[in-house]
Amino acid sequence: MTTDPENDDAVFRPAPIVWAACPEDETNASAAECGSVTVPIDWSAPDGPTVGIAVVRKPATSGKRIGSLFLLPGGPGGSGVDAVLHQGQYFSELGQQFDLVGFDPRGVGRSHAVTCSQELIDTQPSPVLRNAAEFARAVAHSKVLGADCRKKTGPLFDHLDTVSVTHDLDAIRRALGEKTLSLFGFSYGTQVGLQYAELYGEHVRAMVADSTVDHSQYNPELLMTTSAAEEDAFDEFADWCDGSDGCPLHGADTRGIWKQLQKKADANRLSSPFDTTEPMDVFGLRSLARGLLNNVQWTDLARYMVAMNTGKTVERPGPEEPEPIAALAIACQDWVHGVDTYEDYVRYVDRAAGLAPDFGVSADSLAVTTRCVGWPTTVKNPQHPYQIVRGPSILLVNALHDPSTGYRWAQNVAGQLGGRGGLVTYEGWGHVLYTVTPCVDDAVNAYLTNLTMPRTGLRCPAVDRS
Repeated sequence: MTTDPENDDAVFRPAPIVWAACPEDETNASAAECGSVTVPIDWSAPDGPTVGIAVVRKPATSGKRIGSLFLLPGGPGGSGVDAVLHQGQYFSELGQQFDLVGFDPRGVGRSHAVTCSQELIDTQPSPVLRNAAEFARAVAHSKVLGADCRKKTGPLFDHLDTVSVTHDLDAIRRALGEKTLSLFGFSYGTQVGLQYAELYGEHVRAMVADSTVDHSQYNPELLMTTSAAEEDAFDEFADWCDGSDGCPLHGADTRGIWKQLQKKADANRLSSPFDTTEPMDVFGLRSLARGLLNNVQWTDLARYMVAMNTGKTVERPGPEEPEPIAALAIACQDWVHGVDTYEDYVRYVDRAAGLAPDFGVSADSLAVTTRCVGWPTTVKNPQHPYQIVRGPSILLVNALHDPSTGYRWAQNVAGQLGGRGGLVTYEGWGHVLYTVTPCVDDAVNAYLTNLTMPRTGLRCPAVDRS
């Protein structure tokens, strides 16, 4: 490693940022300014080829500026530039005293996005595999896709791990001329922030982790914990549906209908709730449901289940935004999955299935687990418990019934932080909590502005979001 967090003069020195109007914001409605920071593609070779990291800043709106607050989005593959430009209104209170800053991580969006053949992306096999032949086809496709992405993306393709992103983040700090940063991570962004605190803790003024990624999970535990979290969120939905006359499935057997839908999908007899000419496989079905569970769109999930069960259609909620291929490229450099053969796959899936008898094994985790098998890059940032020895206490916030970053993950990370962190529990549902309830917002805002940690064991009551 070429960085020395104890000595600012011993590390790569970025040039100051040249700010200008943001191209996407012609009317300057967001009052933001855009720029870039040039960093090494390979941080172990700081004099080698470089890449530009896109940065945005929305200056504090009051005269009581505290410093820079970085919004670290989820994904992987989320855009921090978009978070500031298009979601800044959600942070208006914090934006009074902080410059809101975001960046597109390397390989994402405006920061030399990973580029691949769209045809190869569109033809990725389902990660829900039924036999050794399907496993072999999935691995072969990943090899071809990965080679194509590497060729089209260039040298950056092999340096997309989160540790490299944390070095980029510190280069941005230096380019801003800030001694310390405040960090607000969401989902995958919590991993970026926590790993930054591992390496550069003395440059962290404060950090909030909203819906926390536990980067210590190896298979089979990874598949087991993610599947258990999705099962728990689905069971909360099913219990509501069976007991509420506001659910379109009320009076029916919610779990039974869901299992029937999965059987139809597995037999290639299920179509999209939005278009009966679009097939819906098991992977697509579970992915659709998990997205709705993330946002506690229970009524919509029930409506879509009714449509699929009856062969009817409902109005599509809006244009579907595909997950950026950068998500896979980053995950394959951040996680050792331990699946080399179909036998490994079956062993891990069988263990996870016991924890998810209704919803089924996590499709998202299966996707990464199987598609990384044939991927051409190496794991540069393998799993480990967070080891943070410098910096402030870190505030964790998590829902009790989060389908994506389950509550157990937040508990695990709180334990890894020891006395350097505290966990606020939201006794409800959903993924990413800021702006959901004043109880969470007040705790977060007080901590970020005044460095006042909430009382130990704070629990926020659930609010109706169905």
